[in-house]
Amino acid sequence: MKRIALFPGSFDPFTKGHEDIVLRGLTLFDEIIIAIGFNSTKNQRYFPIDLMVEKIKGTFKNYPQIKVQTYSELTAEYAKKIKQTICCVACATRLILNTKTALHRLIKILIAN
Repeated sequence: MKRIALFPGSFDPFTKGHEDIVLRGLTLFDEIIIAIGFNSTKNQRYFPIDLMVEKIKGTFKNYPQIKVQTYSELTAEYAKKIKQTICCVACATRLILNTKTALHRLIKILIAN
């Protein structure tokens, strides 16, 4: 079974920290979906969403196993839509305060499923 991780966030902007999390995630997952969430009724983004998609795709152009997508519904609804996803790294900046500990947590999640 393919191990797919969903990495949701507003990514406004996408930082070196986010990039580091994604690259570390490649040691655990076969594919990572970076999902940029947005609310079309709120125009409070610092960077336009199309620009962020382009920049993030450019950052990972040499990693075909990393996908960049956008969504406007609730994250839980979006995760249901992509049925193959087995791990949703919600609010990863909080989760990855201690990267080593967080990676161990993700491994436990994978083993449990």
